[in-house]
Amino acid sequence: MERKSPLRFEANADGGMATMYLYDEIGPAYYGLIDAASVISALAQLNGLPINLRINSPGGDVFEAFAMYNALQR
Repeated sequence: MERKSPLRFEANADGGMATMYLYDEIGPAYYGLIDAASVISALAQLNGLPINLRINSPGGDVFEAFAMYNALQR
């Protein structure tokens, strides 16, 4: 059974705001977890919209999380 991706985002109809959900453990994508590459790819699709970031995670890989943090800062 394949896991659904825990990373998803939504953009409001007016195009003025996006919401990104990170609702799973942070780690390698090959384990079905949220990885930095997926977050960076999703951020690129938002074209600089302001983001409401919603996180519900038990933790995970600190190096993946730090890469996500750096991408969000940029």
